[in-house]
Amino acid sequence: MKKVNKAILTVLGLLLAVPLSYLVIYKQRKATFQREIIEAKVTTGELAKYYDATRYLHAREFLTQRKKAPKRKKSGGHFEPSSRKVYCQLPDLKAFLVAIQSPPSWITDQLKVAFDHYHRGFLAVVDRAQIESILLSHRSITKYKIDRGKLYFKSFNHPDRRAEAVTAAIYRILAVVPLPDMEFFLSSDDAFWSELPEPVLTFCRPKNCPFSITIPDYEMLAGYQALDERLDRMCERYPWDKKKNSAFWRGATTGGDFSQPDWRSLPRARLVFLSKEAPHAINAYFHALGPEAQANPEMQANTSLVGGFISPEDALQYKYLIDVDGNASGYSRYYWILRSNSVPFKQASFFTQWYYGALKPGIHYVPCQGDFSDLLEKIAWANNHDDEVRKIAEASALFAYRELTVENIHAYLYFVLLEIAAIKTPSC
Repeated sequence: MKKVNKAILTVLGLLLAVPLSYLVIYKQRKATFQREIIEAKVTTGELAKYYDATRYLHAREFLTQRKKAPKRKKSGGHFEPSSRKVYCQLPDLKAFLVAIQSPPSWITDQLKVAFDHYHRGFLAVVDRAQIESILLSHRSITKYKIDRGKLYFKSFNHPDRRAEAVTAAIYRILAVVPLPDMEFFLSSDDAFWSELPEPVLTFCRPKNCPFSITIPDYEMLAGYQALDERLDRMCERYPWDKKKNSAFWRGATTGGDFSQPDWRSLPRARLVFLSKEAPHAINAYFHALGPEAQANPEMQANTSLVGGFISPEDALQYKYLIDVDGNASGYSRYYWILRSNSVPFKQASFFTQWYYGALKPGIHYVPCQGDFSDLLEKIAWANNHDDEVRKIAEASALFAYRELTVENIHAYLYFVLLEIAAIKTPSC
């Protein structure tokens, strides 16, 4: 009997120890959070406001961060509460607070351009109900609502890992600063093609669709820590003097319909054929054939167009890395090209992402024509101006390292949400 009682007491002790340990961790995190806020020179009143809005999220983080996110039902005509899971905290709270208090000038410049149409009163003349009906007919659209610090969604396409990345980022922001009540739309497409006068958030937009608002893409919001670590190791392995004086590209058969007779005119196909003509200057192959290319007998017979997959890290053995649009912008591809110690060769693009306007040709990248008609000429120029292109490689890497930080990424999303609230869309 004594052994049974002892066993029961041991089990009860363990059951009590777990929540107590979480309470200790929670108190330690709360103290750290308050200290970092104070070190960032935020007033006591602001501290109370920030912490009051997020106390539940901080407490729940330790209980939910290791659990699998619950499955969500597809939502049609009503809002559902977003998951309360906090995916992770911002790694440098003080840096984020500095970024939102004193944002880099390029971020404020990008925001002015992005919201220019709305600052001129475009939203005042549109039928809100009609726009919502049109948007929610797209399965890639999610409608969000922030109401008293809580996040809700309405979508026909959940769960959606792209939307989940945005949801997680908003939670990370709400865990530090409050956001006003608002409603907004997010497109999970590669690029959002719409001329509707509505500030739909998108990861990439065509340049002739100025009403959509670009935000950091889902890959960037999810984080590049592991990729950055691999790139840093390979930059040491392939310093500038050990790189090959040629250009490199690998990719899939996207960016057009490769089943059509004119597939050879598509930019990615042009690049691969150019590589066949000048293998000393360009190493470019498809690493995979998509369904449309597989349905093309001519492509199937042209096995020399397909090469082996090469990782981003191993691509750093080449001095010149080419960025080519697929179905939209390159997303993570262009980031790691910038972040490398090689020179970005950027194709003239029909698409844009949130930070592209801050990059200057001849400073952060070497510009090329959309059809690559000048690519060989640009490579020859680069080989004859080694010191100059090396500076471009250094400037692009410095921009990615200093400006495309986790804190600036979240600060930009924060400012976009504030702008949407400020333009007072009455009822999205």
